[in-house]
Amino acid sequence: MNSRKWIRLGLLGVGSAGIVLIAYIICEPFIDVTAIKEDLINRLGITGDLFIYVGLYIAFGNSFLEEYFFRGFLFFKLPRKWGYIYSPLLFASYHIPMIMLWFSPVLIFLCFVGLLVIGFIFQWVNEKQRTIWSSWVIHICADVMIIAIGFSIFYG
Repeated sequence: MNSRKWIRLGLLGVGSAGIVLIAYIICEPFIDVTAIKEDLINRLGITGDLFIYVGLYIAFGNSFLEEYFFRGFLFFKLPRKWGYIYSPLLFASYHIPMIMLWFSPVLIFLCFVGLLVIGFIFQWVNEKQRTIWSSWVIHICADVMIIAIGFSIFYG
């Protein structure tokens, strides 16, 4: 990949992180961060001490697994039309159980739509590059911002 493509990929990654931050800032008045923190600690056993390790796994390990399955397997293995339908739909649906105890139905719907859109963008980038590495870089950037927001919930 040439330097121009790396710059474009970097801008997409920074843009995805920025969109996550802006969405959080806009929606923050409607989010009960105390309830999220309590759920992470009590139900999932994720304490402030463990949060950084869980965050690193999510940002680098889990995001790779998601890209490998949703883009590398589903998108590249299905006929193009079906890949563009099923991959982002399943990607967005996969994330809803993770957040459904934290948000109102309206926020869950907005998250679903956002995840659907980013799923299409990931596929578009991968289709241009013929690899999952491009979407993985963008995915890492978005997840790092989510983890940074979570870090502020634990330590802010």
